[in-house]
Amino acid sequence: MTTREQLIQAVISDPDSDVPRAAFAKWGVAHGDLQGELTRIQLAEAHERRVGIVAEAHRRYLEAYDLLAKHKSAWARDVLAIVPQVRFFRGFVEAVSIDVPTFLARAPELYAVAPIRAVQFVDAGPCIDALAASPHLARLISIDFYNKSDAAPLGDAGLSTLVASPHLGKIAILKVSSNEIGLEGVEALAASKQLPALRYAVLASNPVEDPTEYCAFDAINHEVNYNSISLPSLGRALEAKYGELRWLHAPSLFRMYPPDPHDV
Repeated sequence: MTTREQLIQAVISDPDSDVPRAAFAKWGVAHGDLQGELTRIQLAEAHERRVGIVAEAHRRYLEAYDLLAKHKSAWARDVLAIVPQVRFFRGFVEAVSIDVPTFLARAPELYAVAPIRAVQFVDAGPCIDALAASPHLARLISIDFYNKSDAAPLGDAGLSTLVASPHLGKIAILKVSSNEIGLEGVEALAASKQLPALRYAVLASNPVEDPTEYCAFDAINHEVNYNSISLPSLGRALEAKYGELRWLHAPSLFRMYPPDPHDV
């Protein structure tokens, strides 16, 4: 007989797939398990986001929010023993906020208790060499560099080191806002061959012009006004030099914007 723990382990073992999560959701709903109900709701939200059923996706988000407000701490207990902040996607903790030394020391523990796919690294600048060399990055689809102290940015050298890492093959979302990134760093990102899956890059609040598409969108329902999309001059120059770069065109690629781990 399949047990709850077996179903959860199947999700952890295959964090990108919807299939084991759907099996857990089906079991959970049948057995009155509220995390199963959360998984059912968030799987539906993810599907609706991906196909652009905006109103339904927003309704699912609110349903999930209510469940998480009551049960998040219990469902995330094992992860919260390691990190201070978590987010749920498709029914499970997928995103955490952590400093680099703790991540490097405890990533195997994290990966053993939850299907972690997204990490926000806090004040990572001084540790970027060790992080870029870590094979623990290979599991992730989203990385975010939060310069919380305003004293530990990646800078151009750090971003250049990061995008040379051989462990970024699954990264679809990269956020490096407020990290003192200049033209040299953006050029390194554009030239990198290590990010074949990258579809969304956040470069706002840096000294360099943001080269990614800008657009008008409804901040409440996340619908993009496709007639408003425009690629800045720096983006055009980068593609002229390096060829097509999908991460410059996120508003055109995603049905809801900005994208999150539900979308990839």
